[in-house]
Amino acid sequence: MIVVGCCGRAGMGLRSYAASFRAMEVQETFYRIVGEGTLRRWRDAVGEGFHFTLKAFQGVSHPHTSPTWRRAGASLRGRPENYGLLRDTEEVEWSWRATEAMAGALGAEYIVVQMPASFEPSEGNLRRIADFFASRRAGVPVGLEVRGGGWAERSGELADALAEAGVTHVTDPLAWPPVHVEGAAYFRLHGRLPRYDYQYRTEELLRIAEEARRRGSAYVMFNNMAMAEDARRLELILEGRAAPLPGPEERARELARSVRLPADPREIARRRGYLRVGLEGEPTVAELLGDRREPLRDERELAEALSRRSGGTSPGKSLWPSGGLCGGTPASRRPVSRTRCRRSATAGTR
Repeated sequence: MIVVGCCGRAGMGLRSYAASFRAMEVQETFYRIVGEGTLRRWRDAVGEGFHFTLKAFQGVSHPHTSPTWRRAGASLRGRPENYGLLRDTEEVEWSWRATEAMAGALGAEYIVVQMPASFEPSEGNLRRIADFFASRRAGVPVGLEVRGGGWAERSGELADALAEAGVTHVTDPLAWPPVHVEGAAYFRLHGRLPRYDYQYRTEELLRIAEEARRRGSAYVMFNNMAMAEDARRLELILEGRAAPLPGPEERARELARSVRLPADPREIARRRGYLRVGLEGEPTVAELLGDRREPLRDERELAEALSRRSGGTSPGKSLWPSGGLCGGTPASRRPVSRTRCRRSATAGTR
């Protein structure tokens, strides 16, 4: 089984999201303890066959000095300095039990623990990983995502710690293949860190699909700015179908719904320049607009600019007919605002 979805709702309401995708990694549970009644309502709203995973409450992973605590919405129990970093404290234990309870109410199939970049690859932290999870066997699979420099250089030691703990290494397989997997693999695709404003090339999605198939069972969750579009493209690839990027006309039509025209091309590039266009080489909107300074007056001029027929260096050859997928299935083709998409894409990652 290969499950594809997004980290968060990709700017959609829950029912709209569930009409487009069959899996989601819930982000709200990282920031605060969500009531079990609320989680059951979410479960009921999506119907049968939907796959929920969730991100563990930050009290397990992040110290109280992390800026992510600003969204906690409640005062901390106990001593604030005792939270996070897999510490052996009552506060972290309470946070883990709360995470387990939320997973049970939601019917989550996986718990993802994302460590902050400050959690360095030291001997003490490797021991902490093994000890913490080995003594806390959840009722569902658990995955750990470590970040920051140095961890890849200690892959063997991390693999040993995760094996002892019975925990899967959560990672982007294009950047760092998982060093240990228990059952189903779990891939989180952030883009090209530290930039979340990234859209995956078709060649990259083909490699992700190959790796997921090789594993046999995998959860693939997108956490980049183009998460909805990329997730849908990967689903098509896994189904053995073409996964087209929008051509110039389709991409211009989408941009015109989210950027008021006439507009400075530099503003379009700043806001949505990471999106790719279905031309040879899959260039980004920013690359196609280049150094153009003249305002783009309407959708036709924008499409011409994205075709490299105006203000570009050479004519572009579309790889796909106009009408490629944009932002998910046809039911979800409306534009997603940059603010809402950024909030979903980066939840709990900074």
